[in-house]
Amino acid sequence: LNGNVDYFYFNMDGSCPELANKNMRLALNYALNRNEYNELVNYGYYKPSNGLVFSGLTGVESTYGEESNLNSYPLDGDDAKAKEYLNAALSEVTLTLTTSDNESSKKQAEVCQEMWNSTLGINVEIEQVTYNEVLTRQADGEYEIIWAGWGSDYDDPYSYLELFMSSSAYNYSGFKNDQYDQLMTATQTEVDTAKRMDMMHQAEQILIDEGAFLPQAEREIHYLIDDDVKDVTFFYCA
Repeated sequence: LNGNVDYFYFNMDGSCPELANKNMRLALNYALNRNEYNELVNYGYYKPSNGLVFSGLTGVESTYGEESNLNSYPLDGDDAKAKEYLNAALSEVTLTLTTSDNESSKKQAEVCQEMWNSTLGINVEIEQVTYNEVLTRQADGEYEIIWAGWGSDYDDPYSYLELFMSSSAYNYSGFKNDQYDQLMTATQTEVDTAKRMDMMHQAEQILIDEGAFLPQAEREIHYLIDDDVKDVTFFYCA
């Protein structure tokens, strides 16, 4: 695992009324079987993910992922729960998923399209554009659902979680939650390591509960290493 995570942004700036509805975002999340997705898209090489922060980051006593205990979406999905959230949101909807124009991105989009259609009965149109256009539309908020990814610049969950602070220049989804902002701001000055890490666990849980994004997978790179070499950490900052 190299520290990079893949997910979809949801546009929550109000331009897409369907995605401004939390129940719709949760329906899409519960409708995705991340284990099956990983087999179909990544040939089983990556690690399915249901959180934002790379699980291999350093925690207090072990790793962030082992200590976080997130109450997140099941990796196999939950069709009944997905339909429950959909019924609470809208009876019929068409969404547009924007992604880059390479084959792997097309596969990502098509697998999600099929799962959402078969489980929720909604129409999802795929729009493929250049990678540069994806980045431009992210920054401009000109999308409904769009591919995204992140690799940490340093070994700390803050590198991922700051992306969804309302003050962040990289908050491309338009997500805003006062409690989230307060927790993340507090982590900037908290000196108690365990308390600070717990704040970030709480912050990530807010993102999960609000359906603020759609996590997919943590990327992997495979290495050959001599048996005599010990205590090597392969996570690197992208």
